[in-house]
Amino acid sequence: MEYFDKVADSVRTTAESIGKKTMDAVDASKLKVNAYEINSEIKKRYEALGRIVYDAKRGDFNCDVVIEENIREINILYDKLSEINSKIARLKNKTCCPKCSAINDNEAIYCSRCGRRLSD
Repeated sequence: MEYFDKVADSVRTTAESIGKKTMDAVDASKLKVNAYEINSEIKKRYEALGRIVYDAKRGDFNCDVVIEENIREINILYDKLSEINSKIARLKNKTCCPKCSAINDNEAIYCSRCGRRLSD
């Protein structure tokens, strides 16, 4: 009977581990979708920013206030994206670059995207 109890405990532990990994994968997938949406919004903001500058130069009017406002919104989106990438990295047991938010292996010394040193 003791043997079956050990087997049952082993199966239970394995099932719990698989369940946690599955939930982490689902959470990471949701975060990736969110990151994709934020990246899309950042691209739209850049396009809008380009249109504003073009229209200002073409129409010879000052657009500094509107440009600053768009830059502020883009920075907020980048902050959100960085936060999401940090969460994804934690779920995947990886390292997130503090400069560009790229997800790197824990053993990496330099970021694979921007080249920044990840560890001292």
